[in-house]
Amino acid sequence: MDLYKMYKTVIEKLCPQAVITVDRFHVTKLLHQELNQERIEQKKSAESLKAKAREKLFTNLKGSKYILLKREKSLKENQKERLNIVKQASAKQAVMHALKEEFTTIFDESKNLGEGTLKLI
Repeated sequence: MDLYKMYKTVIEKLCPQAVITVDRFHVTKLLHQELNQERIEQKKSAESLKAKAREKLFTNLKGSKYILLKREKSLKENQKERLNIVKQASAKQAVMHALKEEFTTIFDESKNLGEGTLKLI
C-alpha cells in the first residue's frame, strides 16, 4: 500500500485483521527523496564554506540528482565518473548512495521475506 497515513488508518479500521505491507516502489521513493533532500541541503550549506571549498562542493553536487538516484550498474561510464566525483566531494552522499544501492540489491536478490529481513538487519 501507499505510505499515506490516512490509507493505513482506513484499512486498520475497516479490516483490523489485515496485514499491511508497503510495496517496493513506495519504499524506494522514500529513499530517493531522502537522498535528494540531503543533496539539496548540502548545496545550501556550501554557502557557509570558504570560497574555494564552497565552489568545489557546490559544483560537484549541482546536477547530480539523477546520477545519485539511478542504479549504479545502469550508469554509463561518464556517469560513473561523475558519481565518483560527487562521492569524493561529499562523504555523506557517498554513504547514503551506498546504502541505497545495498537496499536495492537486497530487494533484487532476496527470495523471500525472511531472507530479505535478515539481510536488512
